Order: sequence, then C-alpha cells, then structure tokens
Amino acid sequence: MKKILVSYEDIKKINSFSAEYHLGINYLSTFILSDFCTSISIKNKSEAKLVLDTSAGNNGLLQLVSYSIINKKSKSHNKLLPAGCIAISRLRTYLHQIICFSERLAYLCGVDSVIVSSEFVVLKPINVNPYELTLILLSKNVQQYLADCTAGGHHPRVAKDLILRAPVEQKDLDYASKNWKKFADSSEIYLTAQKQVQDIFNHMD
Repeated sequence: MKKILVSYEDIKKINSFSAEYHLGINYLSTFILSDFCTSISIKNKSEAKLVLDTSAGNNGLLQLVSYSIINKKSKSHNKLLPAGCIAISRLRTYLHQIICFSERLAYLCGVDSVIVSSEFVVLKPINVNPYELTLILLSKNVQQYLADCTAGGHHPRVAKDLILRAPVEQKDLDYASKNWKKFADSSEIYLTAQKQVQDIFNHMD
C-alpha cells in the first residue's frame, strides 16, 4: 500500500480529500499521457450506425458483442468516437476496456464513427498512431497508475484529468513504436474473424 503525505496547502489548492487523486498527481515521469493525445468530447449529432457499450473494449481490441443499431432511448450512449481515435472507460479500469478505433478498423466496419457510452473518454492521438497510443495505455506503468487513481465503491471510476496525467515511460514508448504494426495486424484479423462469424449466424436465421 502506498503512503503519501499531503500538505494542507495542497488540499486547499486541489480542493479534494480524495486519497486516489493525490496519489495520481504524485507520480513522476519524463512524459505524461497528454503529451501524446488530447481528449475530445463530441455529442452524437450524426447518423452513426453503430453503438458500443464499455464491454466492446477488450485490451484495445474491438469486440462486436455490442455491435448493434443505435437505441435512441439510451441516454448514456451519446458520445462520438471518430475513426483514428481511442476510447478508454473510466469505469473499472482493471478490466482494460479500451477500444482502438483506427481508420483501418473503421473502414472494415463500414463506418467513419461510432456512438459510445458516456463512461468512455475519447482520446485523439498526437505524434503517435492509434495503435501506439493503445499500447501505451495498456502498459503496466499506466495501468498501475490508473488503479491507484480509481475511486469509488460499487462503480469505481478514474477522473478524466487524471487519465491525461498518467505517467509514460520511455521504455513504453519504445515498445509501442516497435510493436504497433503487429498489434495492428492482430486487431484487423480479430475484427474480421468476428464479422465472419456474425455473417455465418445471420444466415442461419
């Protein structure tokens, strides 16, 4: 268990008694996540054909378990995930509910954007590609940080600003740069296989 000492001045500055929040801002590293992405929040005003729940994210892979027509009555699914961006769930971060929605994967889905749950934070990569950013998010260092920053009982979440402050190590950047192509190929194979299975069962009806 980590122990930190927080001054009265720091508590006043942040206006929070949350131990998780103070743990998060006490991490030290050369880079932070916001060096490689920016958070975007676009409400659904398009005619996107697909809606994805948090269960659609599995370690960066897009799972078609929630691949469906938009339910217009759903108020929690109102955020746009454009092609080329990443979605990471603030809820129960230990489940690694992250979606890499690259332009190539969007093309395979036949859309240029999808609707996602409001639990997702949508990240647009900067100076890295979507696959690299996903591998950075899945690194042990970032995942440990998110675990330390998660607060709440029944529905534990991490704050969006803390996600953007996640510490990024040079070794994780190097790993992402070296392995993103392999991850990209695997992501496409995984998505294509799911679509083929769906097609088989759809023709059995």
